[in-house]
Amino acid sequence: MKKFTNLSSKERCLSKDKVEDWLTVCNPYMYPPIEMVDHILDSYTKKDYVDLFELLLGDMAVFPFFVMIHDEMDNESYFKVLGRVLKCETYSADERGLVSFFLNNPKRDSSLKHYMMEDEEVQKLKGLPEEITIFRGTTFNTIDGYSWTLDIKHAEFFAKRHNANANPIIVQGTCLKSDVIAFFTREDEIFISPENVLNYKTIRKVKDVDNNRDRSKLSIYLNVLEKLRGSEEYYELKCLAEITASKLHSQSPCSYPLL
Repeated sequence: MKKFTNLSSKERCLSKDKVEDWLTVCNPYMYPPIEMVDHILDSYTKKDYVDLFELLLGDMAVFPFFVMIHDEMDNESYFKVLGRVLKCETYSADERGLVSFFLNNPKRDSSLKHYMMEDEEVQKLKGLPEEITIFRGTTFNTIDGYSWTLDIKHAEFFAKRHNANANPIIVQGTCLKSDVIAFFTREDEIFISPENVLNYKTIRKVKDVDNNRDRSKLSIYLNVLEKLRGSEEYYELKCLAEITASKLHSQSPCSYPLL
């Protein structure tokens, strides 16, 4: 099975018709509104990728869409869009390998990573102390993630979105400002490679979890799979759908059968 990251530019390049199909299938809850589709298609045709992804922010299909078309972008657009994709949290712990690839893509100029942030975010990062205390709402199996926060309340919010059977927790750590990849104002997020987080310690276990995020992702994956059946992308997304279904099944076997 070919991975997304091994596909050629020609294989990964989408036609206008395919973009239209993708948007229709990936938005079962009508986000973005159907009247915005022409605007989205126009941005794609003009190769205005930053505007394109601004229109899509908040949609659970943003990360898979970036996977499909990232090779079409110039370096500046690539990092601007990557920052927007990562800050809107449409990827899961199971997709960290892809996140790592995009952050360290050998075809891209790593000196342009600051484009992942807005100007005010760059300034906020510069104003932080050299050593930073950070928090992460997670589980025992996903402590070593990229997304951390300066605010423990945000960490608690994310911990509650995990499956109760996964034992959600809040973890505290420290990091050097020089190791931070990006700062995102939304949720005071510190985006950093897991190996650069120091002094891990669990400070709280969390109850009363909410699985709405996984339910939304599974719905989108299943809609996309029906449309992409037989394509290379189908098998990668099928794997993600199976993982998500397994998480939900472990919490409610009757409501969420395994795929």
